[in-house]
Amino acid sequence: ILNTYRLATRPVGGGRNQPWLVESAAVPVGGAWRSWVEIHPEDARRLAVRSGDPVWVESSKGRLRLGARIKVGGLPGIVHIPLHGGGSENPNALIVDRTDPTRGMGLFTATRVRVRKA
Repeated sequence: ILNTYRLATRPVGGGRNQPWLVESAAVPVGGAWRSWVEIHPEDARRLAVRSGDPVWVESSKGRLRLGARIKVGGLPGIVHIPLHGGGSENPNALIVDRTDPTRGMGLFTATRVRVRKA
């Protein structure tokens, strides 16, 4: 399952033209300027992926090539991609267009993705 989120250093997005923000956003995971995908250690072992490895994250709407970051902060089966900026693509472009039939609101955390080594 794909989860996209805003970084604490960039709560309203934007800032692609502000190098300090683009670089400081990635300090917790040891990367800068490029987006990453956070993968639970159990999933990383199963996929034979290590931190820093390039991976494809694919949905029915497209795919992104990102660097893997192994993190225990989430649950197995869920990958997290920040809305980082820099020179990277928007991970929200992978989210499928589905709505909750009861509320009529978008289901932003219902996108199934496949992760594999690039």
